[in-house]
Amino acid sequence: MTAPGPFLPLRFLKGVGPVRAAALSEAGCASGWDLLSHLPFRYEDRRAVVPIASLSTPGERYAIRGRVTAMDWHQARRRNLFILKLLVADESGFIPVVFFNQRWLLDIFKEGMNLFLYGKLSARREWVLESPRWELAAAPRGETGRVVPVYPALGPLNSRQIGLLIGQVLDLCPSPLSDPLPADLTAAEGLPPLERALRDLHRPETMEAHEAGRRRLIFDELFTYELALLLNRRKRDLAASGPRVDLTDALRARVRDILPFKLTGGQREAVRTIAHDMASGRPMRRLLHGDVGCGKTIVAAIAAVAAIESGHQAAYMAPTAILAEQHFARFAALFSRSGYAVRLLTSGTPAAERRGILAGLGDGSVPLVVGTHALLEDPVAFGSLGLVVVDEEHRFGVRQRLRLRAKGKSPHYLVMTATPIPRTLTLTLYGDLDVTAITEMPPGRTKVKTLLRPEAKRPEALAFVRDQIAAGRQAFIVYPLIEESENFEARALTAHFDAVAAALPGVPVAMLHGRLPYKEKEGVMRRFASGAVGALVATTVVEVGVDVPNASVMLVESAERFGLAQLHQLRGRVGRARHTSWCVLLHGGGASEESLQRLQLFEKIDDGFALAEEDWNLRGPGDLLGLRQWGLPRFRAADLFRDRPVLERARKAAARWLSDHPLEECEALVGELYRYWTFEEVPI
Repeated sequence: MTAPGPFLPLRFLKGVGPVRAAALSEAGCASGWDLLSHLPFRYEDRRAVVPIASLSTPGERYAIRGRVTAMDWHQARRRNLFILKLLVADESGFIPVVFFNQRWLLDIFKEGMNLFLYGKLSARREWVLESPRWELAAAPRGETGRVVPVYPALGPLNSRQIGLLIGQVLDLCPSPLSDPLPADLTAAEGLPPLERALRDLHRPETMEAHEAGRRRLIFDELFTYELALLLNRRKRDLAASGPRVDLTDALRARVRDILPFKLTGGQREAVRTIAHDMASGRPMRRLLHGDVGCGKTIVAAIAAVAAIESGHQAAYMAPTAILAEQHFARFAALFSRSGYAVRLLTSGTPAAERRGILAGLGDGSVPLVVGTHALLEDPVAFGSLGLVVVDEEHRFGVRQRLRLRAKGKSPHYLVMTATPIPRTLTLTLYGDLDVTAITEMPPGRTKVKTLLRPEAKRPEALAFVRDQIAAGRQAFIVYPLIEESENFEARALTAHFDAVAAALPGVPVAMLHGRLPYKEKEGVMRRFASGAVGALVATTVVEVGVDVPNASVMLVESAERFGLAQLHQLRGRVGRARHTSWCVLLHGGGASEESLQRLQLFEKIDDGFALAEEDWNLRGPGDLLGLRQWGLPRFRAADLFRDRPVLERARKAAARWLSDHPLEECEALVGELYRYWTFEEVPI
């Protein structure tokens, strides 16, 4: 009978009945391979059994063999804790061994019994081993004398139970085990065969043996993901033709007409790259990211001109009505000399105006529309949608982005974000997109001075705001909450608005947050932009897109409650003209040491790309991005924070493989690899 492969159902394993199998399936473990890819988080070296007298370093783990010479137990009333104490001796000496809340061990341990023990040495009133792993010397489980993997819990299983089931799977698998990666690829990457990797991971002979096995599984998972992304992109490019854009002299003249200033070198390079994409005959799929204020919008405007001049339409989708209105005003001003009809479509657009816009989009007489989620509604149809621009793309779900693109026939697609993205995330979130970064800032932007202060300095901070407004400037004052919460310790806007107004006598102060009616929000922003409001007290609705060049102060309350990406966006709301600008962060007394470390990092670094990388290095993905919102896959073996070098290698290997092999062969390899690695969500 042929031995089953690694994908055997768990019901074939001893000790896995229907109830346990159902619980494991609920935890995401349904097959032998699911167990094999559940990797240990550490290893215990139980090979060297040492004399008790040699135990000397608290915190170190030791393996000993000894005889139980005495037993005692008692119930601690104060914590309702059952404590079992053994005295274990060998020829060199003795040591107390303590177990907590394991009353059942009274039925196992007997005086005179010989035990193997492995545990951490603790220094109390005496040396003691606390809650060690144990084996009966007369009937060992085989853990003493070898390197033992320690696994994270899986459903109802503890580490030892997981190890026993994995041992069964390894014993049931045929040898040699079928390897999904071609031998020339593993050889080129210096990786062991899959069978060797699995045995080194789960039955290592040395403390170092597991490292090559772990690298193999991590590479496999990341290579599978990257090859699938690149393959999807190759198939998409071959299957679809994008709206053709001709780079004519007339187009260049139109572009010159709308330019209000000279482009930076970074903007010119971005325009050249996008123009090449749109003229290629294939649908452009490009990510344009750059620091706050680097000039991405003017690049998007030029792309829109290219589409319109070639007989197509462009749609620009923003995440909020405030941002959409600001972009609409900017595009309307830019295109005022061109004769293009630019329209704004949001949930607040009046019905009669909406009907006119929909008709114009349908017959093509409206070449450019700026809007929010309202662009996704079914009545919205385009005569010839040639370009889709999605601003702050991570704020939209995958299905939402697809719905807008589906309103045209393979339109060009430009994703924009002012949140600089660490390279690690670029390779995963946007692995099937071309990436352009604008790192150069246009002239006229001033460096914002960032100050970190405790909340006790609030009176001085508000006095500084008052002085700036008296000098003719304006200010943002931002809170993390609209209303106070019992579950969230932070200052709230509505509870402190009156205090702010009182601290700024004679200054027109207005409130802005997401719960206000659309028309009210619109009116507040219009008054602030015109200078009629001196201080805008707001939540993070002002995080992106709000452009008030006269604002010189961004005061952030309870700054420890914001992610660094949010803080960087907020800081970008000031420094948009030539006057000196400040970002003042007030932190609460309860801010953790980690939070203060992040804020100190933010105070020192004003470059968004450098900040993104430093935040990644400090904390991993964490606050930097809302990862589930961004669609980041949940890897099983890989850790993007730890395994960036492997990700880089896997990306290059996938690109080489796709270049060197026929499409059908690549599809077959991805299909085989997907038996081992699957992902909840792949960026589209």
